[in-house]
Amino acid sequence: MRIHWKKTKNKPRPRHIKSHLPAFLLPNELWTVKPKIIYITRNPKDVAVSLYYHLKNLFGFMGEKSLIFEACLQDKMVYYPFNSHVLEFWKFKRKMKIFCFNRKI
Repeated sequence: MRIHWKKTKNKPRPRHIKSHLPAFLLPNELWTVKPKIIYITRNPKDVAVSLYYHLKNLFGFMGEKSLIFEACLQDKMVYYPFNSHVLEFWKFKRKMKIFCFNRKI
């Protein structure tokens, strides 16, 4: 993470950064510089299905979809709990330049 952050930091402005990280894992500079942020959220079901196929295709996961879905419901997967991930950015929406966008499929 730090290596990528240093590379990103040295890019000329304006720049865009794509991240899946929850707000609490982002660098502190992000909250002091107060950049424009576009936060794209997806339906949690869509995220779970996408995660299943990601694990299956990239890492050879051979279990049932239900195992992934259950793990998501129990907040045992990366980027979960989904609600707190979304709400962290939502609470900063008025204090910072954050545009929250719900991607519908």
